[in-house]
Parts: sequence; structure tokens; C-alpha cells
Amino acid sequence: MNPFEFPITKHQIPNKSQVPKSIKPKFWNLGLVILILFGFWNLGFGAFTSNYLADASVIFEKNIERIFIEKDFSRRGEKEVSIFILNYRGRERFGNLQERYNKEGEEIRIEEAKTVKKTGEAIEPEKKGIGDLSTIEKFIAPKYSNSRLKSIAFSAVEESARIVYKSAKTVKEKSKYIFGSKIFQKNEPVLYSELFLKVPNKIKYQTIGEVKVDEKKEGDYFYYTFSVDSLARISEEPSRIPMSEISPRIYYSNFADWKEVWNWLKKDFYPSIAVRGELENKSKEIAEGKDKEDVVKTIYDYVTKNWRDIPLTIQDAGFKPTRADEVYNQKYADNKDKCLLLITMLKAVGIDAYPGYVANEIMNELPSPVYFYYMTVVLESEGSYIFLDPTFPERTSVGIYFPTILLGYNDDFPVTPDITGREVFVVKPDTFLLLSIPYPKPKDMLSDNYYSFEIDQNGNIKGIMNGSFSGISAIDLRAVYKDKTEKEQEMKITGTVSLIKTGTKLKNWKMENLREPGVPVKVSLSFEAEKYAAIEAKRMQINLLPYLFFPDFTDYFTIKERKYTLDMKLPSSFLYQLEFRMPEGYHILHKPDNFEYSDSLITLRASAAFENNMVMVSREIYFNQRRYTPESYDSMKERWGDFTKPEMGFLIIEKK
Repeated sequence: MNPFEFPITKHQIPNKSQVPKSIKPKFWNLGLVILILFGFWNLGFGAFTSNYLADASVIFEKNIERIFIEKDFSRRGEKEVSIFILNYRGRERFGNLQERYNKEGEEIRIEEAKTVKKTGEAIEPEKKGIGDLSTIEKFIAPKYSNSRLKSIAFSAVEESARIVYKSAKTVKEKSKYIFGSKIFQKNEPVLYSELFLKVPNKIKYQTIGEVKVDEKKEGDYFYYTFSVDSLARISEEPSRIPMSEISPRIYYSNFADWKEVWNWLKKDFYPSIAVRGELENKSKEIAEGKDKEDVVKTIYDYVTKNWRDIPLTIQDAGFKPTRADEVYNQKYADNKDKCLLLITMLKAVGIDAYPGYVANEIMNELPSPVYFYYMTVVLESEGSYIFLDPTFPERTSVGIYFPTILLGYNDDFPVTPDITGREVFVVKPDTFLLLSIPYPKPKDMLSDNYYSFEIDQNGNIKGIMNGSFSGISAIDLRAVYKDKTEKEQEMKITGTVSLIKTGTKLKNWKMENLREPGVPVKVSLSFEAEKYAAIEAKRMQINLLPYLFFPDFTDYFTIKERKYTLDMKLPSSFLYQLEFRMPEGYHILHKPDNFEYSDSLITLRASAAFENNMVMVSREIYFNQRRYTPESYDSMKERWGDFTKPEMGFLIIEKK
């Protein structure tokens, strides 16, 4: 069976809630839009009441990219941007523009850069305001310092000003392959955005969202114009799916089929495998006396921990890897080079593993490397596949965010949440196939939080907390604590413990496994809080202690309704337990109700019990999916509201 005979999965083709319809304001063309905007300007922009501008900080009047490829496959590009500044936030976000390029193979020339003030006066940036920056500083990682940013700090950026930018890019390398993509919108409203292609050969393309297409052939060239207009601002919702999965977009390619993509990827990767010298000797030393399973885990652990990670995606760093023995010697690597090193060390001891190119989405009918942004190592094991990500997990997504460890599935090898559920194009020496990284089950991503405390008749408490954290909780803990000194860690934990009550004293604490990818993070601490309980006459109200080191669940449910899909990063489960002994002579007057609800979206359980003067409270929370549509969010939010209503959050005890 051809490995590409499979249906499009839900995360590949966005649903209607993910791609907004173009909003057509009551204007007929770009010039009239701008004229009307200026007509309202002297009255204050508040007079312009269309939802098109709701919460906007700028308007992208135009964002045009042009690519010209000649018969000899030489190529150049042009970029033209005009941004209208609406307010202070727009000034802060867009006063600097940056254009990414690779210094080794590309050259950028700024054709025009200026700020046009409301008065019409044009102000050019200062010379020192135009820089050529390395995304990875040369003194930190010289191998990757060709990944560059052309940066322009515009002068006189203020409300009602317009930023104008034009650049030209020359590509030094010639290639018969033509492929790329364009995301037409960020969060801000767009009047007009365009991708123009002049190419010597006919290409295939796939649009997502309402993208207008104009194609024609004149002489020896094919011309394509992909455009969008009148896109309203995308609302910022907590834990919303990435903009790249909401925006209208275009993919294009002239690869004939996926076999051609496979050949293109393997021609650089496999010659870079170099089993020799110290690399070979170290691999055999590690493997000596171990069975295959232990060898894989030991070599994986060795590569993960001992090579400093350089945070570049495949798109940023390029698809061509560094030779494995060079990676071994330099002791730092980007994602693809670290995967190459792991594959090479496994090969040195007779274990076959393969590069897996990870994609956010794949259009089956449009073969192209453009989808791939990350790499994982794929290992066959007893008829199934294991995915090894040797990048020491430092974020929930490949681009930014937090350190991550996912445990309890994938044979206990951690992977970043961002790549769970994604498609992986596996490049073997003799064939290729497409796999999907499975989502973990909620029970495999369990974080638990256990409190035990005593309370006296004055409402003072002394207690302990013990926790074991996986998934997102472990991500956050490693992000905050793994690179801090012991003193810095203690200061941070003291701040966290103050969530119990302002002034809570941290007595003792311990954190374990911050740098161990294969096990949960363990936290134990003891604390004291004076006058924690509220006392009135003979009654004492005791609020349940907070979910320390769990995610902020309220962040998921703060908004009344969602327009876009909610992304939990991965299915997860959380267990909260609390117990305390009441002072002598007290009985329970109020305890939270027992509660249970479970469906395919969410499972919620709450219980409170009393036995031998001991009070025991339990909470179980299971997010059974990674992503929730706006429709499913409404149902889940209602159940969460029942689970967290105020009377569920405290106990009242009374002196007899």
C-alpha cells in the first residue's frame, strides 16, 4: 500500500471555527478604504465603529511578497509593506520590523524604509537603527550564525503614522525545486496581502481559507497571484491555537511526487552520517554489556544531556545537516543535527533509526518539504514505532515557551507537546512512509498535589505538600527552576507558597529530577500560615489550599465564548488531595458537595469526607483531549463552572 493513501486528519485541514471568513467592510477598494479612514481621523478613530477594527493596534494596508525565478533557476524576491499605526500598542509592536534570511545563501537590500507622519512628513530611520543581527550569536554557536535578521528601528513612530518598507532579496543558490508558503495574516486587520510568483515551470498549489487566485502564462513564464483582502483582526484568546492554523494561507510546490521529496531530503542527510573516530568509540563504550533497549535509552540520554541545544527550526537553519563527527566535536547542535548525531551513534552499535520530518499540516496532493519545521528520530520496535526527540525539552512548542517533559507513553521517551498528534515524514534509505505521533492518554500525564496540615483554634496552620508532576506542570517547573541556583529557587518557591496566604512561611523544600528527562519532577515542602482560617464567633471558615504547581485552569475558562479552537497542548490529568485534623471540640457545618461528571471532553470529580475528626478532600481533573472546538468549549465551560462554584471551595467547622 502506498503510504500516502490515507485520509486527511482533522488537524490537517482546519474547520470553519479555525479559518475566519473574509469580512467585507462597506468599501469597494483599497483607495476608498484609506480615504474613509482619513476622513474619520480628525473626529478620532472611535468614530469608526466597524468590528473590522475591534481592538486593533495597526492596520496592514498592504503586505506584498514577490518572487521571480528565471529559466536558469536564479531567483530574487521583493517585499513591500505599509502599516498604519492606530495607537501606542501598535507603536510598540511594529516600530521595529525584521526580515529573516540566511547569510550564506541570500542577500537582502533595503530599498525604502521610512515613517510617514500624519502631517505627510517622511522620516527615515537613523543609520544605526538598521542592523544585521544573528539569530544565534556567533560567539555562542558559530556553526549557525548564518541565520540572520535584517532589523529596522523606525523613527518618529506615533499614532496616525504610517510605516513603509521595501526590500529586495537575491538568492545565491540555484535549484530546480520551487516550493514555499505564505501566511497572510497575523493578529491585526489586513486590507490587502499578496504573494506573486513568476516561475519558468507550472507549479501546484493549495489554498486554505478565502484566498483569491489569478494565474496565467505569458511567453516562457507562468504567473501566479494569491491574495486576500479585508481580513478583520483575529481576537487574542487564552490558549488559542497558533495563528498559522487560523490565517488564510497558501502552499506551493513543483515537486512531482512524494518520492521526489524523499530523494531531495535523503541526499543530504544520509551522507552526513559519519561513524568514525571518538564518536564510534564512545558509542561502543556506552553499548557494551547492554541489551538493545538499554543501549537506546543510554545513548539517547547521553546525546540529550551533553549537547547544548540551539533553538532553530529546520526552516530557519536549512535542511542540510552538519556532518555527524563535527556535531560530536562541537558539543552543540540544532534540532536536526542532534537527531543526526543520535542516529549516527545508534548506527555505530548496529541499531537502525531514521529521520522523521514533523509537519503541522500536510496537503497530501501537494508534495513539498515546506510543511516540515522539526525533526524527530524514528525507531522501529517490535512492529511499532518510537519517536525520540533528543533536544533537551525546553519548551512546549518548537518556537518558544517552556521546558517540557512528556512521560508515560512512547516507551517513556519524552517529546515536546507541540509535536504530539503531528504527522511525521520518515525518510529511510530505501523508502519513505508517513506516521502520526500519538497523543498521550490523560492518565499518562498525571500531576498530583497532596496536602496534609493541622489547624489550631486560632486558625493557624502548619502543613506539608508533596507533589509529582508530569506533562504541562513539569514543563512549567523546569522552565522556572532548572537553571536557577539553590538560593534563586528558594526565593521563587517562597513566592509560590505565598499563594496559600500572603506571609506564608516556607520552612523546608526539595525539588528533584529537574534535569532528568525520563521521570516526573518531584516537589516537597513544609509551610506555616498564621490566621489562615476566618473566625467568626464559634465558626471557622477554611478555604481549600490552592493548586500549587498546576496550570492556571482559570486561564482556560475566563472568556464567555470562544471564536477559535482551545489548545490544551496535550491531554492531561490532575489529582489534588487535602487532609487535616480539626481542633478538638469542632464539628463540620459545611463541606463541599460531592460532584462527578465525565464525557469525551472532560472528567471532573470532587469529594469531601469526614472520619475520626479528619477531613479529607479530593479533586480529579481530566482533560481528555488536546483541542476543543468553540462548540465543545461551551459545554466544558458550563461543567467547569459547576465544579468550581464558590461553595465548593471552602469548609466551615463549628465549635460544639
